[in-house]
Amino acid sequence: MNAAQGAAVGGNPLGGAAPAVLPPLPIPPNPIHGVLQVCGINAAASRDVFIVIEGLDTMESFALLSGDTDVTEMAKRMASRSVNGGRVILGTMHIKKIQALVFWVKDLANRGITPDPDEWDVDEMAKAMEMKEASVNFDKIDVDLIDPGKCQTDFGWDAWQIAFLNKLSATMGAAKAPLSYVVRPDIDTSYVFEDDDEERMYQMPLAGENFKRDTKLVYSMLKAACVKTDAWTWIQDHDKSSNGRQAWLTLVKHYDGTGELNKRLERAKEEMNRLHYKDEKSYPFERYITKLKENFFILAKDADEALTGKQKVEKMMNGLRSTDTSIISARTVIYHTYRNDFDGAATFLSGLIANIHSAAQLDYGNKFSGKKRYVSATDTRDRDGRGGGRGRFRRGDGRFNDRSGRGGGRDGRGRGGRDSGRGGNTVRLNGIDVTDPNRSFTPQEWERLGTARSFVINQRNYVNGRSAGRDGGRGGRNNGQRDANDRNASAAQSAPGTANDNATQVSELTERGSQNGRGFGRGAYGNNNNA
Repeated sequence: MNAAQGAAVGGNPLGGAAPAVLPPLPIPPNPIHGVLQVCGINAAASRDVFIVIEGLDTMESFALLSGDTDVTEMAKRMASRSVNGGRVILGTMHIKKIQALVFWVKDLANRGITPDPDEWDVDEMAKAMEMKEASVNFDKIDVDLIDPGKCQTDFGWDAWQIAFLNKLSATMGAAKAPLSYVVRPDIDTSYVFEDDDEERMYQMPLAGENFKRDTKLVYSMLKAACVKTDAWTWIQDHDKSSNGRQAWLTLVKHYDGTGELNKRLERAKEEMNRLHYKDEKSYPFERYITKLKENFFILAKDADEALTGKQKVEKMMNGLRSTDTSIISARTVIYHTYRNDFDGAATFLSGLIANIHSAAQLDYGNKFSGKKRYVSATDTRDRDGRGGGRGRFRRGDGRFNDRSGRGGGRDGRGRGGRDSGRGGNTVRLNGIDVTDPNRSFTPQEWERLGTARSFVINQRNYVNGRSAGRDGGRGGRNNGQRDANDRNASAAQSAPGTANDNATQVSELTERGSQNGRGFGRGAYGNNNNA
């Protein structure tokens, strides 16, 4: 048989055996099956209803659903069908999981990211459900309460800029994302995001219908803030296009530009040179460190003027003009522990000053809250109705939980006594509580304090020196008391019986305080009257 004959009968025209006919390749299952399985739709027939009848055959098709309402209506529709017509009964959690899937797909689409079916797993679903719930709660925020006010220029620009950005961050746009993405600054490709929220902000596209609506909304907010201010002249060219992003960038370019920024930089440096802290009555420490941080923020806008952590600490310490020995001695701790940590150093000093000058801080707070300290109106009766004495220090000095309150004897005739001071803040150094520098430290604590031991010793000298001045001639706390520094020096080498000696000493001091306390309270001046 020749070649033509072979071809006529369907064989190989070149002769030989005909090639085997291969079966068609199987069609791979739709990846939506796996997505629906994660949502708890385990029956293949039920998944086919979603894919074939409802038309949800791609991830992009889920993004076309409007949200929770469409999912709920779809569940009702599938439940109303006949068995042969594709009835599917969805439970409450099935519906919630599919709603989370729709939210997840739409969120990715808003950021210009193509959803990958393989990325939808149990963990991603749980994260999407949490984000969806947070988004619902976010919508309940009354953003009208956040009012940055009219645009402030010159030296008020920095604070107003923060306030306006805060308003945008709290306002949801058409893309279901905070409006702050509209005015985000340009960044380099090497930029490292602070967190997921910042990364999401930069994933939002600056194009499309959602952006068009959002940028117009930003412009309307910006226009309302700038009209009838100097800033209006810098954005009015964008009034016709209502491009909020371009208007904002124009405003920032001007007020954070070389000319305007240099004015604020010079003022910030001048103010920092004048700032100093002496005591709570003349200028509170909290106000002092707040003003420093405000000026640090302005300097940070210029890379050449920004201060390091070490420079910030030095600037704060150079402004301390207090003559209080406890604050002076704290310098050693600051330079040893918080050398490069301004916030840590400020927090440490704030706690220390609160213990020393709590009364002055209260006076300052009352001054600006409209309240007055009516010292004479304080109840002078003891808890059992007896006179509590009118001595100035009857309630304890309160410094470092001082125990030297007058009239604090065991007969209870005064209102002072152990641990009755006002000091409530805890001061810790190297993890050791040094709020009361006169307490006995264990050998382990004393060793752990390290260089901070000098601070504790200075505090002891300061507190005991003040007590000696108040109690001189009255047999007060420091009369005959063994020096606390020697007590801790011997603590490291003490024998087990030392605890009893200390207990005896405390008992003697308490009894002595009780005897002194009888000179105050009811009948404190009885002898003079009888005479």
